[in-house]
Amino acid sequence: MDKNSVYRTNSFFWDTKGNDILGATALPFYGAFVS
Repeated sequence: MDKNSVYRTNSFFWDTKGNDILGATALPFYGAFVS
């Protein structure tokens, strides 16, 4: 696959979905281990 194409797709995904995923999943998930 074209790495530039993959990078653009991933960048678009994280720009649009990343905040929702991090806010809903990653922060509480990691927070449980930190606290």
